[in-house]
Amino acid sequence: MAKLVFFQNLYYECQGPMSISAVLKIGGHSCNAVISNEKEAFIKALNKLKPEMVGFSCLTGNHKWDLEIAGLVKENSD
Repeated sequence: MAKLVFFQNLYYECQGPMSISAVLKIGGHSCNAVISNEKEAFIKALNKLKPEMVGFSCLTGNHKWDLEIAGLVKENSD
């Protein structure tokens, strides 16, 4: 059973992560979402949830944030 967490800084429902999460949960996997503008919230989630995968919903104009958080994930996880 895989553990996945989605990170986003947009405070509205993103259809992509919601659909992926629904399918994975049906298959018995664990999915969580962390929605914040604070980097510390993502580091805390990495340490607490210890996900095997981290996902992002990359939208036009938000790509710099996605790259920044992807670097943060790489620095703070195995």
